[in-house]
Amino acid sequence: GGWRFVLRQLPKYTFYGGAGLLRFGYAEKSDFAAGEDNSGGYFGQVVFGGVEVPVWKWMVAGVEAQYRSVPNAIGDGGVSAEFRETNLGGAVLRVMIGIKR
Repeated sequence: GGWRFVLRQLPKYTFYGGAGLLRFGYAEKSDFAAGEDNSGGYFGQVVFGGVEVPVWKWMVAGVEAQYRSVPNAIGDGGVSAEFRETNLGGAVLRVMIGIKR
């Protein structure tokens, strides 16, 4: 979840940004586990921002950057423990095309 708000609107560009809190839930079930089924959840945060540019009267194009962090969500075993990776997050860059009314 999160909030989105317009930071500044120029004649042709719309800049926006937002932030939010995350909750990741998981469940592990196996017919062979004999009582070793696992479930739980982790909390984290997200921040994002971007810009939209009108292409036509009803179409926009945009770029958005996002960073999310979910600390201590992994790293107890397997490959994540070998590489000492504990954060289930990271950065992403999106290129978007949208239709507006």
